[in-house]
Amino acid sequence: MYIIPILGDNTIAYKGRRFWIVELTGQDDFEFISKDEFDFVLYDKLVGCLIATIKKLDGEKVKVFLNGYDAVTYEFDSLKIAARQAPVLIWRYFNDMHRH
Repeated sequence: MYIIPILGDNTIAYKGRRFWIVELTGQDDFEFISKDEFDFVLYDKLVGCLIATIKKLDGEKVKVFLNGYDAVTYEFDSLKIAARQAPVLIWRYFNDMHRH
């Protein structure tokens, strides 16, 4: 069962079956993250929480910050690529961390 996030006045930039990228377009914070800090959040509907925050860089590039692990970041050439690859990299990081 998936948990649908409360968007407030923010919008969905990417809507996958399990992972959504929410664009922080409105005045409402998303789980205490404001658009003053980040441009998007990556939300995992299976666990019901955000797993990463995302900032726009030059051009279409974006930087993904793993929630709670500031030193763990990933850069992608576009939001579309981040939507496909970031969840895999993040869960791989968590799995590797718990194996050691």
